[in-house]
Amino acid sequence: MTENCPDVVAGFPEWWEPVHQKYKLFFECAFRLQPIVNEMISTPVGGHLLMIVGHTLAAAANSYAAILTLVLNGFGFDAVRIARSIYEAELNVLWLKNHPEDVDDFLDYNIIQQKQYYDAMDAEQQKAISKERVEEMMREYDRVLPRFASSRDKTRPRNEWCKVSIWERAKGAEAYWNKQLEADGLAGKSVSLYKAFYRPASSMHHLDIAGIIAHMDSEMNAHMAPCWEYLEDALVATGSLLRIASYFDELAGLGLGDRLGTGPIASYVEACGKL
Repeated sequence: MTENCPDVVAGFPEWWEPVHQKYKLFFECAFRLQPIVNEMISTPVGGHLLMIVGHTLAAAANSYAAILTLVLNGFGFDAVRIARSIYEAELNVLWLKNHPEDVDDFLDYNIIQQKQYYDAMDAEQQKAISKERVEEMMREYDRVLPRFASSRDKTRPRNEWCKVSIWERAKGAEAYWNKQLEADGLAGKSVSLYKAFYRPASSMHHLDIAGIIAHMDSEMNAHMAPCWEYLEDALVATGSLLRIASYFDELAGLGLGDRLGTGPIASYVEACGKL
């Protein structure tokens, strides 16, 4: 005789209320942010830069909702791994905001990716693609390759769209944030998110030895959900989404800065201050 499986098994409902009560202001931030983001992404915009940033904001907002779902169910380790992607998205958006001349590189790197996908196919898969489509792809690839050529081998593309490494973009972002804090009378209040968050979060994402160690408690037992470990780290890291929304508002001239500042950003700042 087999045991019947419940119709739905997902998460830990008994955790929802305790987690929500402990981090109520972070969830208030999300509640206040949702209608603003909905308004932002439903507003028509023109030009490649605004379209890229708008779609990035929409994707990051979905990831934000996923983080909150994981946090409510005590999956802090996995929530941090998703928060890492929002931080990367913020670095891309801020770089394009400050270097709009690189928008074509952001777009055209997809041609490099298409060629890489084609090369990864086996012979039968490649045969399914028309000769005309392959020839068109190669013409486009040859056109853009010089812009993306590796410094060590001009016949091979570099590993990412931007000519500047993510570390350099992170340093630039931190300098930008520090100027903003100085303007707000909060000089010296920032930390290096690249060193304090992104590097350990990357280890958690890739499960290298540092990531595996991060998944252990002091007795070398695994942090299995539900648990309180890393919930705060994930929630604090969601500040990247608020900044992406602010960048988009500024670039598109939407005039929503005051609503962001007095609404979700105020809740977020208060939430962080209470940790």
